[in-house]
Amino acid sequence: MGKTSNSKGIKTLIFGAILQLLLGIIYIWSVFVIPVSKVYDWDPNKVKLTTSFMLSFFVIGILASGKIKLKTSKIVLLGGLIMSISMLATAFVPKNLPWLIFITYGIFGGFGVGLAYNMIISAAQKNFPNRRGFATGICVCAFGASTVIFAPLVEMLINNFNLKNTFLILSGLFFIAVLSFFS
Repeated sequence: MGKTSNSKGIKTLIFGAILQLLLGIIYIWSVFVIPVSKVYDWDPNKVKLTTSFMLSFFVIGILASGKIKLKTSKIVLLGGLIMSISMLATAFVPKNLPWLIFITYGIFGGFGVGLAYNMIISAAQKNFPNRRGFATGICVCAFGASTVIFAPLVEMLINNFNLKNTFLILSGLFFIAVLSFFS
């Protein structure tokens, strides 16, 4: 495996991979489409547009993270908190204004994930200068593996606790995870 930079680098990589696992929820919007369309009596094709907003603002978040003049850890914290707050806000979208989900989950959630995603990879690469590809691979794999964990978990949560409570649970989970890494 080669020599790692130090124990701080390993800790950064582990925490980064866990956060990437949580942030990867951006890829499972399809699990929400039918429940959202039923709860909001909203055309599933319109519900699917949330993915377009999310991925567009994910890219904008990635670009913005490189321009923000804060420490990497503060940008990751900010991105994670924005994602958590976006889930919380989505839980409270009124039934007569379903398009607000484009803003709460799509725009803010995507932007928050983009901020954190880029900085986590940057920190991993910085701590493994001789194994940058390895460090990047771990973080990107964790982001992608999120679908394997969260798709069935979210389906189970929706079936057992309803849509609103699922967003509340996820928001709480992300909030606790993000804060625990930065306290």
